[in-house]
Amino acid sequence: MSFNPKTGIRAGFALLAIALSFSTSLRAEVVSIEDARGCEQLVDSERSTFVMVEIDTGRMFVCNEQRASERFFPASTFKIPHTLIALESGESVDVHAALPWDGRPRGVGSWDQDTSLSDAITSSTVWVFQDIAERIGHARELEAVQRLQYGNADIGDESRLRSFWLSGPLEISALEQISFLSQLRERALDVDPDVQMRTIDLLSMQECGRDCMIYGKTGAVLPIDNDGFLLSNDDSILPPDAERTGWFVGWVERPSNDGGPVVFAHNLDLSLPGAMAARIEVTYAILAENDALNEIGSN
Repeated sequence: MSFNPKTGIRAGFALLAIALSFSTSLRAEVVSIEDARGCEQLVDSERSTFVMVEIDTGRMFVCNEQRASERFFPASTFKIPHTLIALESGESVDVHAALPWDGRPRGVGSWDQDTSLSDAITSSTVWVFQDIAERIGHARELEAVQRLQYGNADIGDESRLRSFWLSGPLEISALEQISFLSQLRERALDVDPDVQMRTIDLLSMQECGRDCMIYGKTGAVLPIDNDGFLLSNDDSILPPDAERTGWFVGWVERPSNDGGPVVFAHNLDLSLPGAMAARIEVTYAILAENDALNEIGSN
């Protein structure tokens, strides 16, 4: 991959970024690609990646360019487009209405209770979205994923309806997450803008200073079956060659006079030591080193 010392742009990666550049409805496209500061904080330099884009300037900052374009199962980060699909289809109307738990322990305490769509996003309750997927149906799921141009847009056949985002065939790269989230943030996806706004509201995580809010979703590729049971010792659920990937994707919303909004995506191999906690901790650390995050407050 060639490097232009005048622009600081790597030619091969720049071409990929152009292909994934923001839609024309957004305020900026990627105009430069630079090494992010703080990449040494990644748990592993080869088995993780970090990407952020300053929306106002179009500058992209990257740790591990090669992995940034590699696709992995989205796991619970798919709850973002899945919420859009659920609201658009009408299969979820009141996001705060509790969906009844069937009484079967799923392996995670917070999953074992009646749960609303809103709470299911926060707690990553898989069975809630599996049941919603059944109500949406394969045909509508496929149409929506393809219309959203989400990753490889492959949800498999009807037998994969309750698991296509957990164990494939749906896959997405960090760069594609950036593109999707950038459009969602601007309410520029091919979905009713009101549905996009309602989804955005459900993604708010933490305040990060005055007029600053972090929106996002974590994800973890784990052995979860079609009924939403976490089966930690079952090696048959995930494909044998599949990486157990951890994710944290989202954006920092802040005024232009304070640096402007920044969209980010971080993924890593969960077999690495401390990887689950590092999804968020390392993301915040690298965002801070690149002047994209000043402080973390309470919700």
